[in-house]
Amino acid sequence: MSMADVSADHNSLNIFHSLFPKGLENSQLPIRKTLPDGGSLHLDRMLPFLCYYRSPQPTHEPGMAELLSGESAFIISHGETDDAILREVVHQLAKIFSNFMLLQIWSLSPVKEKNKHQEGVSNGETFQIIAQLSHSLEGPVKKLSAELRRCGPDGKKSTIKIIASTDHQSEPWGKVDAIFLKDSPPGLKRLGLGIQPFFQCFTLEDSCALFPAPHRNLRRCLSLALRKAMFSFTSYCSFNAIPHFQALGPRSVTEKTLTTDHSLAEITNQLDYLVYVTPVNTKAAWNDFCDNKFLKPPVFFYRPLPFDPVSLKRNLFKIPVDKIRDPALEALFREKSEELDSQINLLRYCGTDRFLPESLQLFGGVDASLHELAKTILEELLLIKTTDDPI
Repeated sequence: MSMADVSADHNSLNIFHSLFPKGLENSQLPIRKTLPDGGSLHLDRMLPFLCYYRSPQPTHEPGMAELLSGESAFIISHGETDDAILREVVHQLAKIFSNFMLLQIWSLSPVKEKNKHQEGVSNGETFQIIAQLSHSLEGPVKKLSAELRRCGPDGKKSTIKIIASTDHQSEPWGKVDAIFLKDSPPGLKRLGLGIQPFFQCFTLEDSCALFPAPHRNLRRCLSLALRKAMFSFTSYCSFNAIPHFQALGPRSVTEKTLTTDHSLAEITNQLDYLVYVTPVNTKAAWNDFCDNKFLKPPVFFYRPLPFDPVSLKRNLFKIPVDKIRDPALEALFREKSEELDSQINLLRYCGTDRFLPESLQLFGGVDASLHELAKTILEELLLIKTTDDPI
């Protein structure tokens, strides 16, 4: 090792100790740190695994780093200083756990090779798994490959290539990432996942952007696959008897998540739609309906809305539900946002011909069994009617 390398490692250790003066194990959890080169470290709690992604620049491979942002333990590296901190984090975590898994993701088609995947579609395998020949990784590899088959583009079955390596200090790791080739802690198990970026597209300006829906679907599917693979690893290592793979998800809630939840709740509280879709002249309308021999539809009047639907929608769409890290919470908030959008439309078109289709879109139609039940109830009521209480 050259003097320059020794000096660089020494400086990186100083930066690490400035970030964690009490050491990693004694730091207050959860840990959320921005690293010197622009990367990030997130440890929800101490777990026997860490996911990571390395990219020279934050914008070099759009969407790749975000694939890990919903996990309980991940690190994103954007430079040599971040890499050195990554090494120290792995060394300290490997000391805590006798068996420790490091799972790396990377792009199978870098942006510079844009001719190999146009319009987000690739001709090669969708995923590539690299794993050591280890009993502790047999289960995780099987689980990971099985779940990833459901993560192909457009809902198609994905293709997966599995490469076995004798250890994590030989090929093919050297082609992917040489960060641990010289200095690897004992007990470290490495699992690599190459991902075909079918969620990326190229604009007319020759820059790389994202297809939001494919990226969102892959992020959600990949998160499920990673947790099942990690659960298999922790079960093999008998780590604290984790009861279910979902228990490996994040437990802490970010400020952005709380703010988003509060913003959606504020809009929800303004939409007392049962009050606003209930006519204020029910009795008078019924009397008019009777006077017209039940031949003319009644005319209903409704309460005026205390808000402007367009302004309320503008506030709704300002809520950054797409910025939520946890894929499960992001899906939940997105679904609630779409429901609120439909409820605003329902109130906006109350008393018009568009109310019925908006209601059907929000609540769905009447199924056959419910329709038959309503007819049966009506028939029973007609049988027991009396002259004193006409139907």
